[in-house]
Amino acid sequence: MKPKFLIKQIVFLILFSSASMSQSNWFWQNPIPTGNDLTNLYFSDSITGYAVGFDFTILKTTDSGENWDFIRIDSNSIPAGLNGNLKAVYFLNSMTGYVGRNGIFKTTNGGDSWIFHSTPEPVNSIFFTTMDIGYASCDRGKIIKTTNGGSNWFVQYEMEDYTILLNKIKFISIDTGFAVGSFQTILKTTNQGDNWVVKNGTSGWHLFDFCFINNTVGYASGNYGKLAKTTNSGENWFYLEGYNFNFRILNNIQFTSIDTGYVLSTYFGSEGKIYKTINGGSSWSLLYDLGYGISKICLLQNDKFVISCDGGNIYKSTNSGVDWINKIKNVSNASLVSISFINEYTGYIAGSNNTVVKTTNSGLEWQALYTPGIQNFSYIKFFDLQNGYLAGTSLYKTSNGGMNWDSVLLLNNLNNVRFLNLDTGYFLREGYLHKTFNGGISWDSSFIIGNATNFYFLENNDTGFVINEYTIGFPISRDYNDLYRTTNNGKSWNLIRTFINGLSSGFYEDILFINNNTGFLAGPLGIVKTTNTGNSWSYTYDGLYGLSGKMYFYNDNIGYISSYNKIYKTTNTGNNWNRVLEVSNNIESYSFTDNNTGYAIGQLGSILKTTNGGGVYVNISGDNEHIPLSFNLYQNYPNPFNPETVIKFDLSIKSRVKLSVTDILGRKVKTITESDLEPGEYSYEFDGSSFASGIYFYKLETENFSQTKRMVLLK
Repeated sequence: MKPKFLIKQIVFLILFSSASMSQSNWFWQNPIPTGNDLTNLYFSDSITGYAVGFDFTILKTTDSGENWDFIRIDSNSIPAGLNGNLKAVYFLNSMTGYVGRNGIFKTTNGGDSWIFHSTPEPVNSIFFTTMDIGYASCDRGKIIKTTNGGSNWFVQYEMEDYTILLNKIKFISIDTGFAVGSFQTILKTTNQGDNWVVKNGTSGWHLFDFCFINNTVGYASGNYGKLAKTTNSGENWFYLEGYNFNFRILNNIQFTSIDTGYVLSTYFGSEGKIYKTINGGSSWSLLYDLGYGISKICLLQNDKFVISCDGGNIYKSTNSGVDWINKIKNVSNASLVSISFINEYTGYIAGSNNTVVKTTNSGLEWQALYTPGIQNFSYIKFFDLQNGYLAGTSLYKTSNGGMNWDSVLLLNNLNNVRFLNLDTGYFLREGYLHKTFNGGISWDSSFIIGNATNFYFLENNDTGFVINEYTIGFPISRDYNDLYRTTNNGKSWNLIRTFINGLSSGFYEDILFINNNTGFLAGPLGIVKTTNTGNSWSYTYDGLYGLSGKMYFYNDNIGYISSYNKIYKTTNTGNNWNRVLEVSNNIESYSFTDNNTGYAIGQLGSILKTTNGGGVYVNISGDNEHIPLSFNLYQNYPNPFNPETVIKFDLSIKSRVKLSVTDILGRKVKTITESDLEPGEYSYEFDGSSFASGIYFYKLETENFSQTKRMVLLK
């Protein structure tokens, strides 16, 4: 008797949200009201709070964090080309406050309307000492000040080292304030900012946050698990060695008394831990492990806390952080990777952490299903309302719409699964392509192809393709893809093309054919196209690099492909591509039920829907006329690298650009470019052959944008 798995009666109600992206062509179905990362959180009192994040995201609560509403900034108030990744938030009271990054938005009516004010530099933190007098710490080592409630901002202080980012500013009295930032920098003023004195640092690791318990005792937190403390009003600082945070990023610190404090630990968004001390920081204990990035912790009153997180999540604790409840409507925080809609109403999504969810009303409700075992699912496909397949560490089949599942086959080390219909299916394992023509009752294995990673079969056709990947050479190595074709359903295979991809440049990882002649290969290298069943391929898509998710075509003309957190669309069989969506987390897969209605899924439970085909706002073609919507700095590829890697960035307006590399101690090792550039998409190669193995940081700086990312040279 095959094992049966019953449905778990959990229904998650999702209403259509007004919290759509600034592109306005997509809206969130999970989480609600947004799945964009939250970068900061501020409570003006124990009841009213605001969270800010990616894509002009502003959330508001008026009931101590129990419920959150999306606040929209009127598009007429946003300057053209402005980067919408909000970082700073400060409210004088429940009605008057400020949010910002590339400039500052001000509201005097609780977020109902906003007025934009430009700033000399990108803003990281805001603090006001009176209704009129305010300060902001910025990129390029600058502190700016306003004396008229934010209508105008001027540079009050500027460090000699303009590579320093001042991440946090706060005053403990109307006269005395501090700012912390890159390279252990701690600044202090005792005269309302007329003079700032360096009290610590300007070399080494970075500080992100600080707090003072009283006028004399304060703490600062930074990367590499570093904590600093002062007991003499910030005149001197010493480093606490009571806990090994394993080089994690300590991005937020709060103390509720002289002894009791909390620190948030992240590691490039892959974890989120809350630590607690009850002895003034001498020792710390792990209080809670969320599993993904946490940006800020706020104490409301007594034992109530709220934290803001990646993926638009906001958690609340009412027992001093022992237990946390997500206050954002969310059916799953898993990485969602496979989606299958049967008709306009019924669809299924599968992902990591044993996740399968189902809708029967076009995504208005998502229902979590009991699933087989404990595993990460990589594939789900339904062919009608009752029959479908699910793949993880094993292959499962349902004949009653997912109410229960039969175990069909133990897959183990599978690379890929795909069913063309209820009878015909394939999976790839250890170079062998296995196929069934009777719904998984029996399987045949076809010719072994070493290092095979992906395949595609044309529906109702014996023609199929397999790609593999391998590297030749050491220490100077080149990456290759081989493409094989069969015309007899895998009985024999012919090598039809070898792609020489370059020095440690990566591979083509996804393959898709939309008809007998036309197909695509895609991956970190970009995208190539064939119109003659793979006999020849054209490289025509400059600008589409770093492709990470699955390709999808609704018909021969309309298709979608993702590059990490962006979706590109074609309406002419891939001759041109248009960027139609940008969010804060990676997009993995899509499904459309007609030309206009479709879904995109991805990391941290992201489910997005469009009813107008996704829209268009940036054209990507082969003519180098790429005008991005915003400034972006991408993760280098490959990473780790040896010895070469590519760094890519976007410019939305003409800018003076500096791209530089520093070592782990903050010492500049190379300026890659420093020049005036037109708006567009750019990529530069960094050669690390003359540098030692280790961690390096690359930084993009313009007049309106600054961002730093980490890369690893591994020789």
